[in-house]
Amino acid sequence: MLGDAVLAIDQGTSATKAVVTGLDGSVLALAECPIDVVARPDGSVEFDPIEMWNSVLTAARDAHTAAGTPLLTAIGLGNQGRSEEHTSEL
Repeated sequence: MLGDAVLAIDQGTSATKAVVTGLDGSVLALAECPIDVVARPDGSVEFDPIEMWNSVLTAARDAHTAAGTPLLTAIGLGNQGRSEEHTSEL
C-alpha cells in the first residue's frame, strides 16, 4: 500500500532534523532534536551513540506526529559523514 508521505532524517553534528513531506514535495512538518558534542583537546569530537540514536527517534517521532501521523511511503536517513563507535568489546 502506497503511503501519503515521506520521512527524511538528517543526523548532523549538533542536532538531528526530520521533515515529513507529502508525495508532491510539500512540507507537512519539521522537527529538530539537539545532541551534545564533546570536544577533545586534540581537536576531535565525540558523541554518545545512544544519545544520537535517541535524537533520531525523537526527531522522527515529533515530525511524524506533527504531520498527523500519515502512512509513510519511505524513510530516508543521512548522517554527518564518517561515524564510528569504539567499544572495549571489539
